[in-house]
Amino acid sequence: MGVIDPKGTVEDVPSLFHDGAVDYVDGAAWKAGIAPRRLTRAAAFARVLKRYPESAGQEALPARPCRPSGADWSRLREGEEYTFSLLFIELDGAEGLELRFGAANLTEALASFRAYVERSAAPFGGRTWIWSRFGGIVLFPFDGRREHAAPCGLSMTLYKYLYDIEESRFPHFVSWRMAAHLGEVAWRERATGTLVSETLNSVFHLGQQFAPAGSFHVTDEIRTLAGSQMRTFFVPAGQYEGRRIWRMRRPLSP
Repeated sequence: MGVIDPKGTVEDVPSLFHDGAVDYVDGAAWKAGIAPRRLTRAAAFARVLKRYPESAGQEALPARPCRPSGADWSRLREGEEYTFSLLFIELDGAEGLELRFGAANLTEALASFRAYVERSAAPFGGRTWIWSRFGGIVLFPFDGRREHAAPCGLSMTLYKYLYDIEESRFPHFVSWRMAAHLGEVAWRERATGTLVSETLNSVFHLGQQFAPAGSFHVTDEIRTLAGSQMRTFFVPAGQYEGRRIWRMRRPLSP
């Protein structure tokens, strides 16, 4: 549903999105007129919330209410479920790194990698939420309109070679894979690997079982919420676990 509020009587606008609204029009926007582009965006967002199946050959995913986590972390309550965007990232060939470099050298190198991930996510409001030695999950707040996992992943890919040359403590260029998904998880300030969530399972499966080395894949929910310019960076990559998947175009190597 969309809410038109020309007199400004709604006091808690975010709660509208918690209850399933896809747009809110205040008095100023109502007087200015509603452009077709805005209606198109609202319709696209509604499709994301309902999670329509992408083809008749796939089993339909159940519709779920969307409760955006908000523009930042300030209103989250421990243990309650919200919609976030999630970015999975993991170094490729992790099982052989320690054998090649030794535990002491690898510890310093892994620290430089995590620092790069955290610094890259910060401008997009993201924070490392679950982390093992070789990677983990970066969580981004979702306000019901914009998601930030895709632009963060794109930025990390484009600046990867600068990391390899200027910051990395690995003795050679490294490779990592990423996957992004939008979904519901129960909020924990300090998450652990023991959290049970369909959304977490989905993004881990996409990153570990579907995405090849060095790639960045996103679900249709993520791509739909990307801007028109951002969407041009992604090409179809098939279906996985009932969802359409998109792969980021590979940037040219230096």
